[in-house]
Amino acid sequence: NRSTLVHVVKLGFPLPNSSHSAMPSLSRSSEPTSSIIQAWEGAVTSLAGAVANYLTLSNLLETSLLSVDNNTSNLVARTDWSLQTLQNLNQQLTQAQMAVAKARNRLASPLSRLPEEVLSNIFMCAVYDREDNFNYFPGVQERVQAIYQQLHNLMGVCTVWRNICVTRQAFWSIVPMVDPNFGYGLPRLQSTELSLQRAGNQGLDLAIFLQDHPDYPSEERLATLIDHFSRFRTINIHSRLRYLVFQVLIMLLQHGAPEMVSQLSLCYLDDRHGISYGYSEDYCFNHEQHPVLRQFSRLMSSLSALQISNILFDWRGIAFSSRLVILN
Repeated sequence: NRSTLVHVVKLGFPLPNSSHSAMPSLSRSSEPTSSIIQAWEGAVTSLAGAVANYLTLSNLLETSLLSVDNNTSNLVARTDWSLQTLQNLNQQLTQAQMAVAKARNRLASPLSRLPEEVLSNIFMCAVYDREDNFNYFPGVQERVQAIYQQLHNLMGVCTVWRNICVTRQAFWSIVPMVDPNFGYGLPRLQSTELSLQRAGNQGLDLAIFLQDHPDYPSEERLATLIDHFSRFRTINIHSRLRYLVFQVLIMLLQHGAPEMVSQLSLCYLDDRHGISYGYSEDYCFNHEQHPVLRQFSRLMSSLSALQISNILFDWRGIAFSSRLVILN
């Protein structure tokens, strides 16, 4: 069932509404005024005339230099200056050509006539396609990768689309923390801070993917999340080392049980050596006096969805919420 995948894959993700921050759109208040258009057209006419005149004079200069005397001996330096000026003008003309081409494309495109809210909703559907979900644990990291790839593809189309994506907080609610050695194409270190910055006051979905490096993530890395801990709606911790799942969960819970969390996904991604069900060290919170067991119990009592894979708990004494509707 598609609805069983934890919220980090954005099932039912709310489309942005009019209360979200917006970028300036091409409206009447931002359209070029007639005086600017007239001045721009006048500048084009003047430029064309100046270039034609310069071409004529340059040709005359070439044909008139039949000999070099004392009066023309400094012309080499003067022509060098002219050539450098032309090079600078060429660069400026290239920039002007790009600006005019962008303006033309915006005016000619039917998309430029769509309200910003409509474009934002279209982008939301493209980035968080509800029909494109991975219903197995190892696919969640691919899903996060796909979301970021789709988002950056949209941002690369034009400045208008980029500004819409950057200023809409809902696009940045997934906060990835990825081991630098974990796969290819996944969001890296800077993505954590970037998402926290651009998400504004939006609710957050934490997605931690770890390889088998015992020193990652460090407490310093996790500390970047603490100031935002109360805003997390979902927590997803996937690792190729089982004890790293325990370690990260414990490090997070040391700062208390976040009140907003309603969905939790914990996954050990590599089970080549099997699971030892009979040893206490294989269990998270393997004794009743564990310092964060109380916070974990509070977290469990608030969940509406829980997914675990190859992760062992002693469930005695753990009470689930009456809101729990997904248990995998």
